[in-house]
Amino acid sequence: MDDTSPDIAKKLRELIQEKSPLDRLKMSASMYETSKTLVARDIWEDSAAHFRQELFLKFYGNDFDSVARQKILDHLGPASLPSRTRSHDEYQFEHISSTERAEDWFRLLYPLIQARLLRGKLENSRLLKVLNLVNGIRTWKSVKHSIETVLTNVRNGERILARTAEIKKSPDPDGIIDDMFAEIRTVPYLLIKGFKNITYCRRNGLDFVGEFEGNIFHIESTYVHGPDFKTQEMFSPKSQIN
Repeated sequence: MDDTSPDIAKKLRELIQEKSPLDRLKMSASMYETSKTLVARDIWEDSAAHFRQELFLKFYGNDFDSVARQKILDHLGPASLPSRTRSHDEYQFEHISSTERAEDWFRLLYPLIQARLLRGKLENSRLLKVLNLVNGIRTWKSVKHSIETVLTNVRNGERILARTAEIKKSPDPDGIIDDMFAEIRTVPYLLIKGFKNITYCRRNGLDFVGEFEGNIFHIESTYVHGPDFKTQEMFSPKSQIN
């Protein structure tokens, strides 16, 4: 928003240009300090216990990835910083019917949703964002379809979603969710390639065991970042059993 008339804006610019470079630098520094004071006062009045963390997020939060940002937050104060921009009420998913909520896909996902809601900074969660969408390429139905594909085609597939404790404790809960959905989205790729009798057995860096053309392969997924979660890049047979 710019409510300054062109004439006044021109006059202000002329006045600033009359000052020396050093004076203009001092003005910029003073304006920055003033803005920081105003922001700090607002944060302090809202929650003194999280003052340092919020001040860091206001000025530098976008300069770090999620892992580094959380480490800095943990160093500055309590690890559980409550969200001031999103509330749990925004993630009730009322558009998902009670019938769908009773299905296995949602029953297994629900504990992870609740764990993520406890961690704050809800606006950073791609999972919560997608579950809230009704229209578009990626919606809650995409999540439902992906999970149901796993439950239908993978033995022990429900174990992919058994990471509630990690989401509660990890400094990067969204990273855990990204990894989980990367594994979920691996399954359609394996099916398209012709793998059968797929079992989820996450250990020693190996995610799945599957049968291909009569041979048994231990499969490791390599991930790259995708638009919503992580997507698979390639699959490498780690060992073959005759």
